[in-house]
Amino acid sequence: MHGDRSGEVWMLLKAGVTAGISKEVDATTQLIVEALVSTATDASTAGTAKIVSSCVSTFFVLTRHGRDVVLPKYPVGDVFDRPVEIVAQTAGPVLEP
Repeated sequence: MHGDRSGEVWMLLKAGVTAGISKEVDATTQLIVEALVSTATDASTAGTAKIVSSCVSTFFVLTRHGRDVVLPKYPVGDVFDRPVEIVAQTAGPVLEP
Protein backbone atom coordinates (compact mmCIF):
# COMPACT_ATOMS: atom_id res chain seq x y z
CA MET A 1 0.00 0.00 0.00
CA HIS A 2 1.14 3.52 -0.60
CA GLY A 3 -0.38 6.95 -0.31
CA ASP A 4 -0.60 9.45 -3.09
CA ARG A 5 1.49 12.03 -1.21
CA SER A 6 4.65 11.70 0.84
CA GLY A 7 4.07 11.69 4.60
CA GLU A 8 7.21 13.73 5.25
CA VAL A 9 6.06 16.55 2.98
CA TRP A 10 2.66 16.77 4.69
CA MET A 11 4.31 16.66 8.12
CA LEU A 12 6.59 19.57 7.23
CA LEU A 13 3.68 21.51 5.72
CA LYS A 14 1.55 21.01 8.83
CA ALA A 15 4.50 21.94 11.09
CA GLY A 16 4.97 25.18 9.14
CA VAL A 17 1.28 26.06 9.32
CA THR A 18 1.26 25.27 13.05
CA ALA A 19 4.30 27.50 13.64
CA GLY A 20 2.65 30.33 11.68
CA ILE A 21 -0.60 30.02 13.62
CA SER A 22 1.34 29.96 16.90
CA LYS A 23 3.29 33.12 16.01
CA GLU A 24 0.19 35.03 14.92
CA VAL A 25 -1.81 34.03 18.01
CA ASP A 26 1.13 34.97 20.24
CA ALA A 27 1.44 38.47 18.75
CA THR A 28 -2.32 39.03 18.64
CA THR A 29 -2.81 37.95 22.26
CA GLN A 30 -0.10 40.34 23.41
CA LEU A 31 -1.68 43.23 21.48
CA ILE A 32 -5.17 42.54 22.84
CA VAL A 33 -4.03 42.19 26.46
CA GLU A 34 -1.90 45.34 26.23
CA ALA A 35 -4.85 47.25 24.73
CA LEU A 36 -7.24 46.11 27.47
CA VAL A 37 -4.91 46.41 30.49
CA SER A 38 -3.25 49.79 30.76
CA THR A 39 -0.40 48.59 33.02
CA ALA A 40 0.49 45.57 30.83
CA THR A 41 3.90 45.45 29.19
CA ASP A 42 5.52 43.14 26.67
CA ALA A 43 7.30 41.32 29.48
CA SER A 44 4.15 40.82 31.54
CA THR A 45 2.03 39.52 28.65
CA ALA A 46 4.64 37.27 27.03
CA GLY A 47 3.95 34.26 29.25
CA THR A 48 0.19 34.44 28.81
CA ALA A 49 0.55 34.84 25.04
CA LYS A 50 2.85 31.81 24.83
CA ILE A 51 0.34 29.67 26.75
CA VAL A 52 -2.57 30.78 24.53
CA SER A 53 -0.58 30.20 21.33
CA SER A 54 0.51 26.74 22.53
CA CYS A 55 -3.11 25.80 23.24
CA VAL A 56 -4.31 27.01 19.83
CA SER A 57 -1.52 25.28 17.91
CA THR A 58 -2.06 22.04 19.88
CA PHE A 59 -5.77 22.17 19.03
CA PHE A 60 -4.88 22.66 15.35
CA VAL A 61 -2.54 19.65 15.33
CA LEU A 62 -5.01 17.39 17.14
CA THR A 63 -7.88 18.19 14.76
CA ARG A 64 -5.96 17.27 11.59
CA HIS A 65 -6.94 13.99 9.97
CA GLY A 66 -4.51 11.43 8.64
CA ARG A 67 -4.66 9.82 5.24
CA ASP A 68 -7.33 7.14 5.04
CA VAL A 69 -6.59 3.78 3.47
CA VAL A 70 -9.39 2.07 1.55
CA LEU A 71 -9.04 -1.66 1.07
CA PRO A 72 -10.98 -3.72 -1.45
CA LYS A 73 -13.55 -6.23 -0.13
CA TYR A 74 -11.26 -9.28 -0.35
CA PRO A 75 -7.66 -8.05 -0.40
CA VAL A 76 -4.78 -10.46 -0.90
CA GLY A 77 -1.30 -9.60 0.30
CA ASP A 78 2.04 -11.09 1.29
CA VAL A 79 2.95 -11.25 4.96
CA PHE A 80 6.33 -12.72 5.85
CA ASP A 81 6.73 -13.99 2.27
CA ARG A 82 3.52 -16.08 2.49
CA PRO A 83 0.30 -15.16 0.72
CA VAL A 84 -2.51 -14.20 3.09
CA GLU A 85 -6.16 -13.55 2.29
CA ILE A 86 -8.08 -11.14 4.52
CA VAL A 87 -11.76 -12.04 4.78
CA ALA A 88 -14.48 -10.06 6.57
CA GLN A 89 -16.04 -11.77 9.58
CA THR A 90 -19.70 -12.77 9.63
CA ALA A 91 -22.23 -11.05 11.89
CA GLY A 92 -22.71 -14.02 14.21
CA PRO A 93 -20.78 -17.11 15.28
CA VAL A 94 -20.55 -19.96 12.80
CA LEU A 95 -21.77 -23.26 14.27
CA GLU A 96 -20.41 -26.43 12.80
CA PRO A 97 -22.57 -29.58 12.87
